Amino acid sequence: MRILVITNLYGPESRGGAENIAKQAAEEMVRQGHEVTVLSTTGKLVSDLASAEDAGLTVLRYHPGLPYHILHDV
Repeated sequence: MRILVITNLYGPESRGGAENIAKQAAEEMVRQGHEVTVLSTTGKLVSDLASAEDAGLTVLRYHPGLPYHILHDV
């Protein structure tokens, strides 16, 4: 089955809680044989979707056109 996991932060840019659950769930679905893609935001300026492979799944990141990203809220 092809599965899309959508989360506000993922991987090295995550803060904890919900992001950790999304990562654990995505990795478990891959372990069970599913094709998993994660869609997340990034604080880095990217003009298009940035794609990376992580633990057997595809991670797509985009920069939302907002005045600031959640990682810059401190």
